[in-house]
Amino acid sequence: MKKFLSLAVAVLLVVSGGASAEDLVKVDTVVPGLDNPTGVAVQPETGDVFVAVSGGAKIVRYNPKDNKTEDVITGFTLDEYGKGPVYKIGPLGLAFLDKNTLVVADGGKVDEEELVYVFEVPEAGKSITIENAKQKLGPLNKTENAQAEGNYYALVLTKDRLYTSANGDDTKGWIAMADLKDGKFDNFRRGIATKEATEVDAPVALALSPKGRLVVGQCGEVTVPGDSLLCWYSTPDGKLLMKLKTGLHDLCGLAYGPTGVALGYEGTDPVEGQLIYGVDFAWAKPEEGGLFRLDDDGKKNDDPEKGVKVTRLATLDKPSALAFANDGTLYVTVFGTAKEGEEAKPGALLKITKKGATSGSDALPKPESKPEDKPKDKPEEKKEGQAPAAAPTAPSPQPKPYEAILKEFKPVAGMIPLYHKDIRLIGELSETHLNKDLVVIISIAKGISQRPLLGGMSWGFGDDWIWQFRKADDRILVVRRNVRFRADDKSPEANAVQMAYTDSVLFALPVMAKGPNGGDLVDLTQVFMSDLPQIGNVLRGFAFNPQKSTWHAVKGFKDNVELQVAATYQGNGDIDTVPDARGTTIHVHYSISRLPNTGYVPRLADDRVGYFLTAVKDFSKGGDDEQFIRYINRWDLQKADAKAKVSLPKKQIVFYIEKTMPLKYRKPIADGILEWNKAFEKAGFYDAVRVEYQPDDATWDPEDINYNTFRWITAQAAMAMGPSRVNPLTGQILDADIIFDADFVRFWKTELENFTPKSIEEICGGPVDIRAIRQHNNDSPFAPLDNCPNPACTFAHGFSHEFAFGATALMERQNSPEEVEKLIMQGLKEVTMHEVGHTLGLRHNFKSSSMLSLEDINNPEKTKVTGLTGSVMDYAPANLQPKGVPQGEYYSQTIGPYDYWAIEYGYTPIGGGSPDAELPKLKEIAARSGEANHVYLTDEDTNAVDPDPLSNRFDLGNDTVAYARLRAKLIGELWPGLVERVVENGEGYQKARQTFNVLLAQYGRAMDFASRYVGGVYVSRSHRGDKDAKPPFAVVEAAKQREALALIEENVLSDKPFGFTPEVYNQLAVSRWYHWGTNADVRTDYPVHETILMWQERMLQRFLSPVTLERLHDSELKVPADQDAFTAAELIQRLTVAVFKEADELQKGEFTNRKPAISSLRRNLQRSYLQMLTGLALGNRPAPQDCQTIAYAELASLAKRIDVVLNGRPELKLDAYTRAHLEETAARIRKVLDAKVEMRAG
Repeated sequence: MKKFLSLAVAVLLVVSGGASAEDLVKVDTVVPGLDNPTGVAVQPETGDVFVAVSGGAKIVRYNPKDNKTEDVITGFTLDEYGKGPVYKIGPLGLAFLDKNTLVVADGGKVDEEELVYVFEVPEAGKSITIENAKQKLGPLNKTENAQAEGNYYALVLTKDRLYTSANGDDTKGWIAMADLKDGKFDNFRRGIATKEATEVDAPVALALSPKGRLVVGQCGEVTVPGDSLLCWYSTPDGKLLMKLKTGLHDLCGLAYGPTGVALGYEGTDPVEGQLIYGVDFAWAKPEEGGLFRLDDDGKKNDDPEKGVKVTRLATLDKPSALAFANDGTLYVTVFGTAKEGEEAKPGALLKITKKGATSGSDALPKPESKPEDKPKDKPEEKKEGQAPAAAPTAPSPQPKPYEAILKEFKPVAGMIPLYHKDIRLIGELSETHLNKDLVVIISIAKGISQRPLLGGMSWGFGDDWIWQFRKADDRILVVRRNVRFRADDKSPEANAVQMAYTDSVLFALPVMAKGPNGGDLVDLTQVFMSDLPQIGNVLRGFAFNPQKSTWHAVKGFKDNVELQVAATYQGNGDIDTVPDARGTTIHVHYSISRLPNTGYVPRLADDRVGYFLTAVKDFSKGGDDEQFIRYINRWDLQKADAKAKVSLPKKQIVFYIEKTMPLKYRKPIADGILEWNKAFEKAGFYDAVRVEYQPDDATWDPEDINYNTFRWITAQAAMAMGPSRVNPLTGQILDADIIFDADFVRFWKTELENFTPKSIEEICGGPVDIRAIRQHNNDSPFAPLDNCPNPACTFAHGFSHEFAFGATALMERQNSPEEVEKLIMQGLKEVTMHEVGHTLGLRHNFKSSSMLSLEDINNPEKTKVTGLTGSVMDYAPANLQPKGVPQGEYYSQTIGPYDYWAIEYGYTPIGGGSPDAELPKLKEIAARSGEANHVYLTDEDTNAVDPDPLSNRFDLGNDTVAYARLRAKLIGELWPGLVERVVENGEGYQKARQTFNVLLAQYGRAMDFASRYVGGVYVSRSHRGDKDAKPPFAVVEAAKQREALALIEENVLSDKPFGFTPEVYNQLAVSRWYHWGTNADVRTDYPVHETILMWQERMLQRFLSPVTLERLHDSELKVPADQDAFTAAELIQRLTVAVFKEADELQKGEFTNRKPAISSLRRNLQRSYLQMLTGLALGNRPAPQDCQTIAYAELASLAKRIDVVLNGRPELKLDAYTRAHLEETAARIRKVLDAKVEMRAG
């Protein structure tokens, strides 16, 4: 306890002649067995004592005359409150307006629903319910400047006003008030923001001083010892008059005794006026709680640094409230501590009197006592500017070691006491901080506009961090817990786990000295002034420089600490967005908080429903064969009314739309967030999700774990992300921050001016070769850090291309600007629904777009109920139709059937108290996976090499061949007049090139979707026995594969679709700027042959990829022998015919170099195909050996047909290009055939 407290106690011992004050009072239990009693008031005239039995949800009356107790008011609801111990709470504070009117402050609901009630007291022997309240005050809802209010704790009534302390808004710490007129209360409102006034948390205790001042006991942070304050406020204007330290831990009750009452004094020591008494709940140290006498009205110690005099009168077990009877008897409520194995409630009502007295009135001094009769050896009263007096024998206080260490450091109160000066940060860690789990969340507060270092990005790879501070000798260890492996503490496997797996010690910090609060001081500078987040592994070639780094913010709160480091990295090279790479500064935000203790029950995952997972290996439980226990990631939603079919949650999921969000976009974004309430209502919650707007004067950080934000950034990244942060032990979502980059609604970009094989891969879903995918993953900048199991969301990046395509289509139809705006607003709402879905725990569902036919998709009556896709967790393209085809909504405007089902699985309250107890009901829900609207495939099912042709990004409808045909028809309508539509007079031609490539990309991607039917296999995640379930795998129908191949032959492996006029090609200019932030291409004119061939090669590479050929070869055994099957041999034969069709069609005619027999685009295609086919025949491309022999046979056949063209058709006059091309082709084939013969001979 602090220095002033021990001195004050020493003074009082001298005053009372050396006797202990605790020996001078008598404590009697008058009403035992109460459940968390929290408020007490004595009825005027009758002397009956009314007690708020908070955990029992009722008010009881105790008659001290006959020692009987009865229920008076029942029917209150219950909520939970607390950290560490969690207590059931209902009614809290009590106060009598008059003999017949009782006012009750409630804490049994969620903050924004809690009320203050006014009751007419029933006569003895009768009771009423909460429904009989004659007046209700509240609620105090959330505003732009205050959180929702609740947990009304104590009450004070004056002749014209009601005051109540409130603990809902822990940012301000309000005293609420109401006006009293003609016996009724009015204008219930927030009055005094005590935390702002005192910088200490939690106003709890209230009293009215004899001078009419409002006295507030500022409880403080429950884990910080000795931080409670005693404060006086002016009642007319709420002005803080004085605040004094008490040295108490959690001051939660105050009461002035009757005039002259002096509990704790020996004999008949005279007392002037009324003394104030308080109870200390001592949350973290209950053994130090009790009843205390405080200085009267603060007039003897009005220097805040000196504190108030405190005298312990009784040590009590979690005292919560107190009230005096007129005769001086003091009544105190205590929570008590339950003994193991006992069912009886440990709470009680205590009666405290002066020892030896028969009633409280015996505590009053005799009338003739006068102040001058005080003992001569009492020290002089303190005067302003003086230190507290000490006992004559006490030695002079010596400077503490911490005083020199912390000189000029600024204290930062909060969960961990911090001291900050310049670059240094010192923390004070007490027993309450050691060996406790803390979640550490890292974010990029200010980035460098280079992915992934974007402002607003959550930072982390794999599990979120759980830290502990552990003491070892004279050091504090900063430990990152290994959360992936565990076993029950009492099981034999626990020792094996401890031997096999260890935690990671990140830092060892020497203890510097004991701090002002008795904890260990350690220098935290080296922890945070370092490359703790391993940014150097991503920003390769750069190193953290502590000399150039500074603290941007150090903030402390009762449940969390928020730190922000302006971390400077030093490297070489140029970064366009950084002035000088030698000083690359990135603001790294650390949010450190306790893991919540809300009774959350983890929910087991099912692979039929797509949630992000928290996976652990539990060696003492069954799990699967590998002993994995898999939990879904989800919020802790609990019903406020557990019995209601649909209820508000105790705590809503609140998203704050950041003040950076453009005003024009706020409505579609808010609508997209709230759309999820439809699914939650079916799962049993209404208004589970709420939207707030960040005030312009808000001081909180968006990275603070207590706030879920929707942020708008300008990093030129054309992206949106909805990451969430999770308790890695349970899967409980703790925080979510969605970011939208402005660039994805600015859709004309220079990146669209050129194609590369890599950009085409990205447009079409990645490489078509498994080896290339592995190499791609290894090349990822995140690979050195971790194998992140949650793939990044690239929806918005593709969305910008969709917006560009949509704007082009609407422009061709001469639609109004309002129609383009409608396209963008609908798209914004869909992206919002998608990203919010991620923050709720949901993964992508890329097969949901196959729910409806294209006809149904354009039927607004259907889609207003279901959306365009089965789930907004898909990537949907802009729904644009050719002329003559009905046009529906551009984007889904509501969540889909799968989304309702997924939320039902993840959030429906089931009960049972444990994950295993929920399993029967969860399996029942998941067994509906066979329903057509519940199909689910996700990221790992949707690589370009994956088999299911209906699982794609940016496809639409249940037939991608039909979708590709419609897309091709639409794009065919857009080619003519393109340049004239998109380039205004006086503008450069770069937009013509960008638009041309947008259309070409849309065309190529649609064809790529169709090509996936070839060698395709339908995939289902349903389990055996699920109703209407499909088998795990089903080979795509042979007719569908042939239909898809015919589409590609006609629309890609041909030159006809690319017969653009020379005028178009000659107007496709690049942007002509050359400076930082631009990417000037070496070739400025349009590379026609190169671009068209890249798209054609994409199809050939897919068809001849090892995985396609292997699946086709395998499918011959997977399709019954009496059924038709599409074979690898048929594929290779058809490709050869389609690519070299001129070998059969050229019969006669005369051709010139300007009008060749085989066009240049076709010659390019044939050379590329020949190279792939010869590689296959020679065994240079991995494939089944049957495919190699078919390739060899096709080459031999092709050589003969080419020979006929060259030498066997006298009426055919070939141009020089065609003849040279065919002669070279024949020569290459002969070499390959000869080489194959030699290989066989060898």
